[in-house]
Amino acid sequence: EGNVIASLNANRNILFGARLHVESPPTSTTDDDGEYHEYVARYLSACGYLLDLAREDAARNGQQVQALATLNGLCSWVAECLDKDGEGSEVLTGLMHGGQRPNPLMVSKKEKKAPKGKRSQKIGNPSAALVLDKEADRMSMLEAVRAIATGEPRPGHSVVGAGTYRDGKKGWLALAREYSRLAATDSVSLDASYVGRRGLEELALYMSRDGEVTKIEHLGHTDPGYLREAGGAMARLFFC
Repeated sequence: EGNVIASLNANRNILFGARLHVESPPTSTTDDDGEYHEYVARYLSACGYLLDLAREDAARNGQQVQALATLNGLCSWVAECLDKDGEGSEVLTGLMHGGQRPNPLMVSKKEKKAPKGKRSQKIGNPSAALVLDKEADRMSMLEAVRAIATGEPRPGHSVVGAGTYRDGKKGWLALAREYSRLAATDSVSLDASYVGRRGLEELALYMSRDGEVTKIEHLGHTDPGYLREAGGAMARLFFC
């Protein structure tokens, strides 16, 4: 029996868990970019072949094919933006600075009403997902988001537990939406050798086959390691 090169899981019309088995991605961001791009090209090629087959098979039941993608690196990205005073994230800048800077989060609900005819789950401006009318709400959410990103409990708490994920839910979903935009390939083919952010290879794979991110699943995967990696958030895509 030969070695498994790549795998992709399917549950009826939902695809997930695209993985390259023969090698792992470079573990350090200081590794040579060329080595990483070569890894991504092999990942997209091997898993893309399985994705094409899986999409065809999943479509046979008549339902629209979907995928769930991991958002590896989300916690470290948020932590990096926190260390840079919110730089790199519009959502986090609004949470951190409130009234000190123009804050896209603290606006009226009427101003953020979605235009008629828009799909409610389709991701537009990530910051539009948050409507915070009170300063106390902003600070509470910021504390929860910081705890989820860093793994350090909020002041007065001993663990990063269910309450932290509940209080930070809206902020974390908005950050995950923003983070998902960093996934991009340099062409529409599966020979692409560039992904905008390390950790988003699976999302880039699905996007390269016309997958569209329509929703972020809160605590979509609650394995302890994945909570530390992405706060449990996963991206749901629909294929055109």
